[in-house]
Amino acid sequence: MQQVGELKPDSLVKLEQEFERQLWVGSKDTNSAAAMARLREDDAAESLAHKLAVERAALLRRLKQLQKQRETVEAVQKQLSDSLSTKLDNALLELNLEESGIPLCQTQLDLLLMLADDDADIHRLRPLILSLPWLARDLAGLMRSDQLNSRTEVDVKNPKLVVNYLGIERLRLWVPYFCARHWLPVAQARLIWPMRKLWRYQLVRAIAARQLGELSKQGLKPYVLSWLMGLPRLACLWSGGRLSDQLWGEFAMAAARERDRVLYESVQVAQIEMSGLQAAFERHQGAIWTQLWDNFKLEEHTLIEAIRFDCGAEALSELSPLSRCLLQSDGFAKSKLLGQWGSLAPAVSRQWHQYWQFNHQAMERLARANFHAIDGASIRS
Repeated sequence: MQQVGELKPDSLVKLEQEFERQLWVGSKDTNSAAAMARLREDDAAESLAHKLAVERAALLRRLKQLQKQRETVEAVQKQLSDSLSTKLDNALLELNLEESGIPLCQTQLDLLLMLADDDADIHRLRPLILSLPWLARDLAGLMRSDQLNSRTEVDVKNPKLVVNYLGIERLRLWVPYFCARHWLPVAQARLIWPMRKLWRYQLVRAIAARQLGELSKQGLKPYVLSWLMGLPRLACLWSGGRLSDQLWGEFAMAAARERDRVLYESVQVAQIEMSGLQAAFERHQGAIWTQLWDNFKLEEHTLIEAIRFDCGAEALSELSPLSRCLLQSDGFAKSKLLGQWGSLAPAVSRQWHQYWQFNHQAMERLARANFHAIDGASIRS
């Protein structure tokens, strides 16, 4: 017989190890449970243990389902993004403004270019404004608001009187603003954040163009034209939003037909890859401008040439004063917004301003400008 303290045989060591394993992590022992059934506290503990085991098993099943759904979401997201990229490339190469949904027409562009002209005539402007009911309403609403900082007895129900009262200079300030606001895809919930950033960018650029235009004795011409610089991005947003809605509908209907809840939910949570829209815009910006040129006969307007500059083609000093002013206002708007978003260090900002050749007088004027107001009136941005 083996005495205590002697070396244990391997078989006994293994048996004790198995005991320990069963004690801590083993399955339920029916006989032991029956023997302990008289103890109420152990009944409660066993019930709790059973409940925890059931919950754990349910959680594991849910985690497996979540993993499957996550993989499905990623697959749907990729398929949507790839489909959108292909369709958007085709749409931007053959831009159909009516199909894209952007509320832009020849009358609006003619009106803005007429306002940018030094010899703008209110008698020629009036019929164009009155032919756009939404614009006439916006101008009447401006008269009723506190934004003009003036009191008047003009009958705001009479659009002709409203136009006459505002005059050329105020129309130059407010008509481009209302037109650009009208072009925004406000009904596209999926595009709300890029849309808001684009609107802020356009507003800062326009106010900078006004400041630099007045400093260089060009009046409000750069301000008016700066609003037109956002058209290619707006066309891309509108086309991207329309196509994404179309694709979402197709994917959702396919999932509904298959009665696949996981697939349907994955379609609902998938988002537009904004990097895809950005890449499409960068690829087709030139083509969009060309098609806008052709659709609206913009070659007939000499002023519009000031917008079609190639930033890398010429030195800033070689551009016309108008193009240089527009390019500088665009550069300033980008640097200001990058600073607000925390992506531009002060030292880099100074280098940026040196690159765009802002002199001390221009920087002082821009520093004093209110980039949340037009004509001294605060506006939403």
